[in-house]
Amino acid sequence: MIAVVLAILAILCFLLALFGVSVGVDLAVLGLVFVAGVLLVMNLPLVPLFAQLLRLPTYVLHPFIFGISIVGVYGVTGRLFDTGLLLGFGLLGYVMTKLKYPSAPLILGFVLGDAMERALRQSLMMSQGDLLMLVERPISATMLALAALVLVLPLLSYFNRARMRALAEG
Repeated sequence: MIAVVLAILAILCFLLALFGVSVGVDLAVLGLVFVAGVLLVMNLPLVPLFAQLLRLPTYVLHPFIFGISIVGVYGVTGRLFDTGLLLGFGLLGYVMTKLKYPSAPLILGFVLGDAMERALRQSLMMSQGDLLMLVERPISATMLALAALVLVLPLLSYFNRARMRALAEG
């Protein structure tokens, strides 16, 4: 156990030295690594119990998760606005699930969004704010059309299924 903590501390000290931070005997870092190791060892026997929690019915599990999320969001900042954001994004996730939108593009957008926004801003500066430069080239016009199609296709599919169901019912 102590060997694992010391190995993690050695790696952490090496990384700090690599970035130019003077590595002294920092008791806070050592204490945090030790506490993390102790918590890991203490929680390992509880893994089967945590796995059993997933067998609870969803009508019990979902409100429990929702309550913990609200307490966590409000506890971090103490603002109701952040709780409203939680509710808004939760509803967005629910609607996306019901309309069968995949979540991977949304996560990819969160990860790559900052770099894409910088590139768009740079392109708009080079074109002096002209948005037509986004569709002047055939490759970019095709990519934008495909992106729009990917966004609209699940919605059209949902409405088509509902229409077919209504026609089948009479």
